[in-house]
Amino acid sequence: MFKRIPNYQHISQIFEELKSDIKKRTEKPEFSFGLYSLDEATRGMRRGRVHIIAARPGEGKTSLALQTAWNLADAGKVIVYVSLEDDKKRLTERMFCNMQKINNTDLARGAWTDETEKKSEFKKLM
Repeated sequence: MFKRIPNYQHISQIFEELKSDIKKRTEKPEFSFGLYSLDEATRGMRRGRVHIIAARPGEGKTSLALQTAWNLADAGKVIVYVSLEDDKKRLTERMFCNMQKINNTDLARGAWTDETEKKSEFKKLM
């Protein structure tokens, strides 16, 4: 079991470490959502923290999480995406639609056209 051990420090020492950390900060968040207004409001995601996206059903949680994961991976960051809702095929379908600008509803209805086939060539995707 994990046991947290207290680390006693004088407040002046903590403040000196804090000043050093602040001086290292930049305009751009280290881990950006990739959405300007959200990054502006939150300063992006922070290293060493767990970030949970929660909302009512149908509010766009998966879309936001996948877009954020895609933006982070595109920026060269290593990500882990955990979903308690969707399986790997559904998540891959959503990423494919996002990448190729295909309407998710069309694929949900089974509309796989010649154009979709051209966009699905694996070499083009990766």
